[in-house]
Amino acid sequence: MNTSIWEVIANTPWWVFAILVYLIRVGLLATRSRVVHIRRMLTVPLIFIGLSFVSLYNNPQLSNNQIAMWVGAFSIGSILGWLQFKALKIKAVKKTSSFLYVPGTWSLLTIILTMFAIRYYYGYENTIDPAIAQSKPWIFFAYGLFTGLFAGRIAYAIRCIKTGPYASDEMLASVRQ
Repeated sequence: MNTSIWEVIANTPWWVFAILVYLIRVGLLATRSRVVHIRRMLTVPLIFIGLSFVSLYNNPQLSNNQIAMWVGAFSIGSILGWLQFKALKIKAVKKTSSFLYVPGTWSLLTIILTMFAIRYYYGYENTIDPAIAQSKPWIFFAYGLFTGLFAGRIAYAIRCIKTGPYASDEMLASVRQ
């Protein structure tokens, strides 16, 4: 089967492009400092974590090496996600129980678009030749890494809400303007 990328794009369901537009919107909103409810912050990470598990589950040729690669990458990603949120200086809003001050960053847009591109490429490879797509071990590493990034970010955000650090009034005032 000799399918070009343009044929695959032309045959892509419309809802995939709607999801891409939504993800770009979420990523662009993340470039500005804001105060965010923890539930809203969890939406995109939980979707990507779910997609990672579905991809693993739906792989009929899943091997122990691929699972080990996913787990190792997940561990690395969790540490990096934690450190990333710590470096960004994410802070809880002290007088509320579930809001966070999040400085603007381009990292979420980068992570989202990279993961979307990997999933789209994997789908393209799967369309051309499923056996080749299943044999690419870096896919499992990428899924594990990004899932871990999101998990580490979530863990750090929950820790901030429970124990701090807390945003100053000046930080919060700058967001409201």
